[in-house]
Amino acid sequence: MNASNVAPQDPKTKKAYNPALPPESRILLGALDQTEAIQFDNARYYTALLAPNPFFPASARNHSTTASQQQQQQQRQAKLAMASTTTSDARSSKPGLPELFTTIEKRFADSGIGADYWYIFCTATLVGGNDPELCDQLYLHLIAQPQFSTPEQRQALIRSIREVLVKCVCVVGVCKPLEAIMAINQHERQEDKDFSFTREGWQCDEANLERGMGWMRKIYTRNTDSTLDIFNDHKDFGWISRNITYGLYLSDRQVLDDLGTEIAVLASIMIQNLRKETHWHIRGIRRLGVSSDDVQMIWECVHLLADFWA
Repeated sequence: MNASNVAPQDPKTKKAYNPALPPESRILLGALDQTEAIQFDNARYYTALLAPNPFFPASARNHSTTASQQQQQQQRQAKLAMASTTTSDARSSKPGLPELFTTIEKRFADSGIGADYWYIFCTATLVGGNDPELCDQLYLHLIAQPQFSTPEQRQALIRSIREVLVKCVCVVGVCKPLEAIMAINQHERQEDKDFSFTREGWQCDEANLERGMGWMRKIYTRNTDSTLDIFNDHKDFGWISRNITYGLYLSDRQVLDDLGTEIAVLASIMIQNLRKETHWHIRGIRRLGVSSDDVQMIWECVHLLADFWA
């Protein structure tokens, strides 16, 4: 074997470096073993450990290639101690979040949209933000309400929340919805769980395409063809939009109706500050009959959650 094809190794641990990372980011990759790595509560601690990252403050960039092995060990132990006190089981509700949920619920109740959709909005906004695990706090807030006190009511609730997360896969990617549903799952009682499987037996066939395009044309109307033409030079994205985004995900009506679906899409796009897509779906939700005042209310509630993270 040619020596040039062998991945470089950490001289202390004999573990291979990730060749895609620059040398200054490699110092702790070999030093962290698997047991230590999985003890971190979430990616914040692990990311901070892989310094230097110019987008992190100086306080998070205190590892360098000149740090002694003893210093590194002390820093790893401190990180692990921090992680052990912040596991998801022990994570308490972030101050102010229940009050914020109540405020948003009232804003929806006072609007033409109605109170039934406020937690659909919150789920989509939270999963599109920078801490999707906070969806578990929304779930805990909801099951403390009298309208979600029985197992049957909670099963219907988790079906709706799960469908929002499934639909958001095509908007925010799969990892954030996975983090959200895993966080929620830790708080579900066995009798409250719903084991339905909405995409079982799904086929990428003509019926799926017809259903997807039917919903897409309802949102885009006269702008459908010109929007799809954007992807003429990159046809994979046009195919994905027709068959997967709208066929598999957004046109499914087993759980969410048209308005719930579009609220979830718009909120999860808005929280990411995606200008073109936000414009497309403001236009789309207006085409479903939502007033400009109610769209403004949605926008303001997105800002409330964004300011909470700021």
